[in-house]
Formats: sequence, structure tokens, C-alpha cells
Amino acid sequence: MKCPDHYAVLGVSDTATEKEIRAAYRALAFQHHPDVSSEQGASTRARFQRIQDAYHVLRHKERRATYDHQRKWNSLVSHAEGQQSWTRPTAGQPDKNDPFAEGFDKWFRDAGSTAEREQEERLRAEMAASWALDKEDAQRVKLRWERSQRAASEARAQRQAATLSQMWPAQRRWLWADRVAGVICALGAGAVLYQGWQLRSALRESVRGQERKGTSAG
Repeated sequence: MKCPDHYAVLGVSDTATEKEIRAAYRALAFQHHPDVSSEQGASTRARFQRIQDAYHVLRHKERRATYDHQRKWNSLVSHAEGQQSWTRPTAGQPDKNDPFAEGFDKWFRDAGSTAEREQEERLRAEMAASWALDKEDAQRVKLRWERSQRAASEARAQRQAATLSQMWPAQRRWLWADRVAGVICALGAGAVLYQGWQLRSALRESVRGQERKGTSAG
């Protein structure tokens, strides 16, 4: 079969760094994962499997080095033999013309048995981590909103307190209204005292009149 171009699958160059490869894989994995992609079917699963295979090889330094050697060797052989397609011999039948065939075939057998399980578990962990980050972001937004609401409530309470403090009943200093009220109270008290004095005077005059009448009669 034809040698797969893992770099082309991930959309990166053969000189891409581990960080660039990881970023490209995550973007493609989230886009084409069967549980997320709007497209369903065998082609979607096959595309996602190619993405996983490419990342499984390129993320590991030793596997990537082996793949790069095989890729370069295949290019040289294809050019020398008139662009002959690269084929991987079946297990137990190494290609005598390919010095890397035996080592690559062993790596392919060892990696193939656990690759799918590891890739699926890794993808789930990465998606769970991403969702956890989204949840944390939402929690931070909620906390910021609650703090802003508390700050707005406190500011409103302060404005109301300032308004009330400017009203006359809350003033601690003497105002013209206080003076007017004092004068009115004083006048009222004076009127009451004056009426009381007049009443006492009338009573005294009445008593004296009674006394004079008694003296005259005697």
C-alpha cells in the first residue's frame, strides 16, 4: 500500500514542532470526532482514524524519526524505480530491498495493537480537559457578574445614604428651618404661659370680689 503522508493529514510541514503538531491534531480531532462532527458515516470515522494514526506517529520522537527515515527512503526508491509505489510487506516477510523494512514492520506490529485504544483514551482526556476549562471560564464569568452586582448594590446604597443625609431631619447643624421651628415653639410656649397667667389673675380677682362682698354683708 502507499505510504501514508501523516504530515499532510494533520496539515503541517515535516519540520513542524511538537507544539504545532499537537495544536493541529487537537483542532482536527475536535472538528472531525464522530461524536461532534455533523457528518456521520464510514468516511467520517475513516478520516478521524487517519488523524489519530498521524498524531500517534508524529507525537512520539522515536516513532517520528523511524517514519521520517522510511518516508525518505521510500521517496528515494520511488524516484530510482520510476516513481514505484511503496508497499509494506506482510508480517514475517521483510523487503530485502528496504533496510528499514524489518524495523518498521516490527514497530508497526507493536504500535498497532494499542494505538486505537490509546488514541481514544487520549482524545477523551483532552476533550474532558477542554470542557473542564470551559466550565471554569463560565464559573469565573459568573463570579465576576456576582461581584459587579454586589458593587452596584453597594454603590446604590451609598447614593441613597448620601441623599438622605442631605435631608433636613438628618442634618446635624442648625439650619434656618431649625430656627423657625424654635421660634414657633417659643411663641407657643409663651402663649400658653400668658393664658395661664391670665387665668390665675382672673381667679384671684374673683376671690377678692367674694371677700369684699362678705365684708360688706357683715
